[in-house]
Amino acid sequence: MTHTLKAYYYTDPVTSVTVDFMGAVTGSTGIAVDSYQMGIPGVEQARNNSLYSDSPRPVYSKHGTVTDTLTVTVRGSTNTVLYTNLHLLAKLGEYARQASQNIFDMQTAYFELKPGGSAAGEVLYAPIYDCRVELPQDWAGTQDATVTIEDVTVTIERGIWRSINLRETPETNAESVSGSAAAASKLASSANIGGDTTALYRVSVYQTSSGTPDAAIDRVIIGYRSKARGGVGYNSLGIREAESQTLGTDTSSAADATASGGNVAKCTFATVTTDATRVSRAGDVANGVHRVFARMKVDTSSSASVYLKYQDASSASGASLISNTAVTVSSTSWLVYDLGVVRVFQDGTLATGGGGVYGAWELSASRLTGSGTNALYVDWVFIMPTEGYLTASGCGILTTSPTKTNTLYFDNCWTEALVCGVFNTSDARVSAAQCTASLAPMPGPFELYWLIGQESASVFDVGGTINDLNITFQTVPRFIMPSLV
Repeated sequence: MTHTLKAYYYTDPVTSVTVDFMGAVTGSTGIAVDSYQMGIPGVEQARNNSLYSDSPRPVYSKHGTVTDTLTVTVRGSTNTVLYTNLHLLAKLGEYARQASQNIFDMQTAYFELKPGGSAAGEVLYAPIYDCRVELPQDWAGTQDATVTIEDVTVTIERGIWRSINLRETPETNAESVSGSAAAASKLASSANIGGDTTALYRVSVYQTSSGTPDAAIDRVIIGYRSKARGGVGYNSLGIREAESQTLGTDTSSAADATASGGNVAKCTFATVTTDATRVSRAGDVANGVHRVFARMKVDTSSSASVYLKYQDASSASGASLISNTAVTVSSTSWLVYDLGVVRVFQDGTLATGGGGVYGAWELSASRLTGSGTNALYVDWVFIMPTEGYLTASGCGILTTSPTKTNTLYFDNCWTEALVCGVFNTSDARVSAAQCTASLAPMPGPFELYWLIGQESASVFDVGGTINDLNITFQTVPRFIMPSLV
């Protein structure tokens, strides 16, 4: 059964040169593979210090580069053709090294492997970072008579096999939400992502050109939670309408047309102006490390101090809750406030058994300024996973042309280096959004969560809906060996 093994390098961004390693297996000129010792990825430990979760994340093992050793025979109908074919291997190495050192200026060299030929088996691709050629000791004395050089050793350093060409758009395992969508929401996914935590990915956020958007996209926060790590609770995070939770001291549900659900939790401080629990919920937060946000505002000439408390169990069951740093709410307009990180069932006694454990949270508040009927309003609390995340600011996707058709992209698919930016419909980057991210997709189903809104200086809001919002998460599996594992 015939296999196909080719390499491609680029002498300029659009001109590729093919190196066919099977071209002279049956022919009289070209390169013929005699043996192929395929390497196994090395394992590297990489500590990912997450700026998002404010603490060092666990050490994950990830696959490094692969070193393959090929023994080939180089043939030519003439000496000139022979050396032309030999020089192809040398040029492959030169251009591969240049591209790996100038990833944003040059196209990456890559392998293409078709086990069993083009009609059988999957087609695999891998970026090439280096290619070194070693000639046998007696090559100079034997090649003139036969116009052949045997036992040429070619050592190639490459990435892990992947399921698409480096020049293709990632389309596998795409999960997206579209249509009129809330700016604070989530997306359920049943897709089984292939590969492992080295999978390549692309995240895109945009609004289609149809209709008139009623909200701009300035800041994007996206959280990713896998079922592999989150268990049965992986899809239970996200928005909590405040008025639907357990309401505490001086707090009740009140109508508000500007709130996401038409109602808010209104705290009047009528009897207790000092610190007290105003909104809470027990048995709610699935195991993991998550960041919590809340959408809040106050009446004119007043302010409030608000902070989050959390624990594996509720205070009603006797648990001592952990308090996060307080934020000051002083705006009469809705704003989204960062209430810090919660770490639920992270003390070494995690009994997930599939992840069916849930912690508690409480929202405490006190009045700083104001009097009488001055109140604090809480629209919702949002629990955002930090297993994987993307936060981007300065997107500038506004409600009118031409910016309303721009797209925020964050990916590592093209060069395996992280690229973040806002692109127009001609695929030209028009804005370099400020990004912080950490994504390592796990095999299996996952859930995406997001807050998308409008920013002003260091604050932002996610009011209203975004017409024809589209959020897409695409992955490209990579494989240890040339088979779907």
